[in-house]
Amino acid sequence: MCVFCVKRRSPQFQLSDTCDFCHGTKAENKNTGKAEELINCRDCGRSGHPTCLKFSQNILISAKRHGWQCIECKSCAVCGTSENDAKLLFCDDCDRGFHCYCLIPALLNPPEDEWSCEQCQREFGDKASNPLRR
Repeated sequence: MCVFCVKRRSPQFQLSDTCDFCHGTKAENKNTGKAEELINCRDCGRSGHPTCLKFSQNILISAKRHGWQCIECKSCAVCGTSENDAKLLFCDDCDRGFHCYCLIPALLNPPEDEWSCEQCQREFGDKASNPLRR
């Protein structure tokens, strides 16, 4: 089983063994020509190579801990819904989604540049995409 798969994944779907982007397998990323593990969406089983998804090292670490959701399944990590997706922010360090209004304190406007959730700011410190400023 892929090291990125989440333990709580639903048995109602089959994990894809092909990258949705390059159509390669874990034996060969067709963009790089090298073997690379696939990361699977915890909700639908779709797959992608981390390099095809342009994942940073922080996102890889977070995906192992929290699982990963593809863009079609993305939901708010706080309330669990995908409603009002125009207000859904994506953390640059864990790729999880957060509604602006579910954050404490709530954000009135989405940031214009990189954004890191509070958990990633604590976890990654100065290595976060948008470190906590004191």
